[in-house]
Amino acid sequence: MKYIFLSVIFLLGSCSLLVSFDEDELNNINNSNNTNNTNSTNNTTTNNNNTNNTNNINGEICWNLVDDDGDTSSDCDDDECSSHKFCAASDSCISSQCNLISCRWSQVCETGCNIAHSYWNTEYPGNCSNDSNLVCTFDYTVSTGVAFKCINPPDVAHYGSCTGGCPKGDICLNNRCLTICSEDNPYCPAGVTTDLQDTFCLYEGNESTVATGLGYCAFAKECNLALSDCPDDHYCRIHLDDQVWKTYCSAYRGTIPTGNACLRQEDCQPGNICHNDECRKTCTVGENSECINGETCQKIGTTSYGFCLPL
Repeated sequence: MKYIFLSVIFLLGSCSLLVSFDEDELNNINNSNNTNNTNSTNNTTTNNNNTNNTNNINGEICWNLVDDDGDTSSDCDDDECSSHKFCAASDSCISSQCNLISCRWSQVCETGCNIAHSYWNTEYPGNCSNDSNLVCTFDYTVSTGVAFKCINPPDVAHYGSCTGGCPKGDICLNNRCLTICSEDNPYCPAGVTTDLQDTFCLYEGNESTVATGLGYCAFAKECNLALSDCPDDHYCRIHLDDQVWKTYCSAYRGTIPTGNACLRQEDCQPGNICHNDECRKTCTVGENSECINGETCQKIGTTSYGFCLPL
């Protein structure tokens, strides 16, 4: 298991908080520590577009910034959401807990821009100079890693190109806006196309890869791992969900070619997975012709997919 240690630097009186990457090695294809219990916050794959699932109370979805039941109150302002975990507020928070969703309204956490204020669906600005035009959001650069800062967000959609910047709650990776989520806040905005609608959060418990405690939103969709046939510039990946390997579509396009070192699944170019720290070409079980240099297709779980390994 590889770790790149997390460091958090609070800058008092500022809206900045820097975080260096801390990523578990997520390429062990025998990982079996995931569950699919929608009532648990541990290792969960959450479909966020089903208005009848356990995230909803009497019609109002409590985390999506929409007045779903038409009573002029949305999310945590709606009385129907008073008991929802996303809206639970704690008045006993200490400063080290300000990254928790339940502490985002706590008085001790009102100053500074941090994780809890940065998600796409947490509107409270985290005291961004008391300017209603500014929001607290994630940011990312190669040199500094993940950061949190106050910005005037561009009017662009989630999951799109980074050319015009990214909306609140997204970071730009490989010129794509990726919406950040976590075990604490596993909710994702709906997709923007007919082919890519059902979203879920990939985080540490179920193979997420962004930073310590932070994952990103992907699309639950059957796709061909060998062909990487996802629509709209998305790429087919695979993860373990409740002991079952499932494919999904991700906007993140890895750049590392076959045979080179990797830390996570999405590091590798489409058509590869990260196995034992190395990008390996994916293949269809029984089709050794898809492998080169005398390699054979090694099966992934009970799927029809595998990856090429030497004999």
